[in-house]
Amino acid sequence: MAGISMSRRAIALIVAVVLAAVATIALVSYVQSAHNKNIGSPVTAYVAKEDIPVGTDAATIISKGLIETKTVDKSVVPVGAIGSLQDIQAKVSIVPIFANEIILAARFGAPGTTSAGQLLTIPPGTQAISVEVSTIPGVANFIQPGDKVSIILQLAGASTSNGANLVKFVLQNVLVLQVGTRVIVPPVNGQPGGSSVQQTAGRVDLTLAVTPVQAEKLALGTLQGTLYFTLVRPDSKAVNTPGRTARTEFGR
Repeated sequence: MAGISMSRRAIALIVAVVLAAVATIALVSYVQSAHNKNIGSPVTAYVAKEDIPVGTDAATIISKGLIETKTVDKSVVPVGAIGSLQDIQAKVSIVPIFANEIILAARFGAPGTTSAGQLLTIPPGTQAISVEVSTIPGVANFIQPGDKVSIILQLAGASTSNGANLVKFVLQNVLVLQVGTRVIVPPVNGQPGGSSVQQTAGRVDLTLAVTPVQAEKLALGTLQGTLYFTLVRPDSKAVNTPGRTARTEFGR
């Protein structure tokens, strides 16, 4: 009886060892199979090279090289990842983007897009200021949110030392946050309120992102002079001009 009992224990031990070996082989095969499925599917993804603050426009991101391409496995690319830098053109980041994060289209929106309760997405280091004009002189109402404009000023009654009126660029490459006036609709009869951006016939309101110094210049120009706008390319560079007078241009 003892011999039979020992034989059964030996057989059970052998069976256990065999089953363990089979299970190990199966597990290794599964892991290898899963690994092989993921390997061999490299794709190019757009990745943040460094942290990108809220409100950074795509032109700045691209020009400063804040986004780079990396070859990654297709399995790690989330749904909604951009496939080209064209996907974010004329947009701004509406949430913080962190280094090594794969860029999602949902991280960007048109300037003025609300995020986390914000009414305007204002780029870091700037302030929003609105300018009311009867039209947009020089651009025939082609300006829209996300564009960049430069501003020429003629101060009323201003003249140079030789007595000629002077016009000159005072601001260049200024980001347009919004065109029009925000109209608030209060709740009525239990219906939720809201807001919309509207334009009034014969009047245009431009909301611009400017530095404190630029805000002072713009306020002065609005109060005491005439503003003219030019629409510039996103990659336009600021230039230094001497200004123009009737005397220098026409000899009088």
